[in-house]
Amino acid sequence: MRTGTIVTAFFIAFIVVSPHIASAEIDRINNLSNSSQFLATTTGATSAHLKIFSANRTHTFQWDGTPWLVNQGGTGATSFSNGGLLFFLNGVFSQNVANLFWDSLTNALGIGNSSPQHRLDVSGAIYSRLVNTSAAVDWNTGNVQSLTLTSSPTLTFANGQAGGEYKLILKQDSVGGRTVVWPSSVQWPGGNAPILTVAPNAKDVISFVNDGTNYLGSYSLNYLTTPPPPSGLLSGLVSYWKFDGDGTDATANSNILTNNNSAAFVTGKINSGANLVRSSQQYFSIADNVQTGLDVVGDMTINGWVNFPSALNTDIYGFVSKCDNSSRSWCTLINNASADQFSLAISDDGSSTGQSNVLFSGPFSINTWYMVTIVYHSVAGTYDLYRDGTLQGTGTGLPQSIFNGTAEFRVGWDNNPSSTDGFNGVIDEVGIWSRALTSGEISNLYGGGSGLPYSSF
Repeated sequence: MRTGTIVTAFFIAFIVVSPHIASAEIDRINNLSNSSQFLATTTGATSAHLKIFSANRTHTFQWDGTPWLVNQGGTGATSFSNGGLLFFLNGVFSQNVANLFWDSLTNALGIGNSSPQHRLDVSGAIYSRLVNTSAAVDWNTGNVQSLTLTSSPTLTFANGQAGGEYKLILKQDSVGGRTVVWPSSVQWPGGNAPILTVAPNAKDVISFVNDGTNYLGSYSLNYLTTPPPPSGLLSGLVSYWKFDGDGTDATANSNILTNNNSAAFVTGKINSGANLVRSSQQYFSIADNVQTGLDVVGDMTINGWVNFPSALNTDIYGFVSKCDNSSRSWCTLINNASADQFSLAISDDGSSTGQSNVLFSGPFSINTWYMVTIVYHSVAGTYDLYRDGTLQGTGTGLPQSIFNGTAEFRVGWDNNPSSTDGFNGVIDEVGIWSRALTSGEISNLYGGGSGLPYSSF
């Protein structure tokens, strides 16, 4: 009975006293003179940045604007932008809206931009890191993989996904001669698998698209650091004109000649040829400022076929030249002023010329095709004259270099077209080389009298 009295008295005392305690604490805040009071100090690294802001007897808990650190339960930031994805950096959560953005309206992700136009819109480079693989190719490890062949393995493919695009770089080792056996799931255009380049250290690139069942393959073969030097008559060839209806250059230099005064095209040595009439000042040309490679300054070979409809008189017949009165480089002509001879004139300073004449072994017959070849040797200052693949003689005493002048390049005229040094007859299959052809190569061009077509170079 006595114990129950004590307990009851305790609860009565608590009820009576507690309100007075709470009231005293509020009175203590009311009596503070400052308009704000810290709930906890903000100087500590782990303290929350909350304050009690007071106005008269009204008290409000507010954030003081200082970021709450992660170890305080915050983000380390004061605000975030819509669409910006969060990432954790240097102890705080951050955004970079300009480079990582999610558009929730279109469900599109922008990388490197904040206005994605597709589900994944990337501004900047995107690539799959190159992975070195074995014969067991696992496409989960990378979209682009490289395999150096030290044997001739059977390949296996794993984990290709429908719509996935993959590349396999196959490299021959220093021995070469390696091949591969492709997985049965690979299909090729027309059923024709690639024939790998087997030269030592050769590289081939094989590409695949997975259609959900098969790998659809395509290929690019024989990658080289630099292209191999051209073989045979393509080596050093600057330009070649077939005159099959126009002045198109058959080489990649595209030195297209202008047909001045509308020369006609007639039956040539091979297909068509250009019929040049001197009295009509007909010739072909290209200006120096648009040509490529025709300003040869060292060894040079000029070759072409000629046909005269009438006997040569005592005159000059311009063949091929890059020369005029104001800027002289070189010119070639058939000089019939004193017997049937050929002349090559070369200038090494643009004004003075050294000229050397070589006699043909006999006169030109009319309506007959002849192949004329001039081979200039710069170091020796000489040139060899060939007709129909046979050496006629050697001219000496020429300059040892050619002036790189501004004169236009011409076929069928010697100097300025206002002169009387034009060709009179049919010209065909004219080529310029920046090297000295050998006698064997010249014989190949002659082709036993039939001529070698450009397609056979």
